[in-house]
Amino acid sequence: MLSKYDVLITGILHTAIQSARLSVKRKTQSGQKSFTKAWKRTKEESGIENMLAAAGIQADEKLIKSVIRLNKKFGRYHTLDMLIDSEAFLKKCTDKREKNPVTDFLALWEGKEDGK
Repeated sequence: MLSKYDVLITGILHTAIQSARLSVKRKTQSGQKSFTKAWKRTKEESGIENMLAAAGIQADEKLIKSVIRLNKKFGRYHTLDMLIDSEAFLKKCTDKREKNPVTDFLALWEGKEDGK
């Protein structure tokens, strides 16, 4: 027959085991999320680099990061035609927070086009 202390200890052990399992599960899921996030970013960077290379534009890290910032800011992937049309880009901007990354990108873009 189990005493009340045996039941209490069994309950505590069960709780500790469940908590350890949950901790391992969280760490595993967190690792998978960070791996997936890094993989998606690498895939996006290589896509942008290939798009620019197809247009004959030498892509450097600053230009690629600038395009990624624009993609995040406006919530869509920008094609080469969209990147070339600077007037349409500036019309999209509603405030200064949106305008700053666009002007930074356009400065980099014009430098790359001149060096083309």
